[in-house]
Amino acid sequence: LSFDKEKVWLNVDGFDNLIDKTKPEELDQAKDNQEKLQKAIEKVEKLNQDILDKNKDLENSLKEAKKRLNDLKKQTSSDKDHANFAEKGQDIVCAAISAITNGTVNFFQLYYKDDCKITYLPAEISIYPQNDNPECQLCLRLMLYQLENIANSYPDYLKIHDTTNL
Repeated sequence: LSFDKEKVWLNVDGFDNLIDKTKPEELDQAKDNQEKLQKAIEKVEKLNQDILDKNKDLENSLKEAKKRLNDLKKQTSSDKDHANFAEKGQDIVCAAISAITNGTVNFFQLYYKDDCKITYLPAEISIYPQNDNPECQLCLRLMLYQLENIANSYPDYLKIHDTTNL
């Protein structure tokens, strides 16, 4: 919208329309409308800029969250067989868990290899008694008791999940 003392030009969707200026109050009204329109445009531009700024902030937050998630995944995948109580080689929780589980597994393999099935996965050892041998059950209860003591002392570093009802 543009105007001069004699005429007001209104551009609507690419079409120029000439409005003859016959009344001064129409020119004043056109000026007021142009000012209101300009203020509305400025408000919309400010809102658009605010939205763009918020989108940038959200994108940055999302990038940071993805980076943290990737860092956690890397740590989890590289240390999934480690308790993370201290550095490898200094971790007493990891050492205790390893001593208990390796000692129990070695004992079963030496004395009860026909009485239980043992499977190894990363950060998981499963021992399945194949019959009702009370000595095997006692060894498993002892192993569980020792691991529960560690889990109670260091709950952030060892979790025991009972999968008997799964």
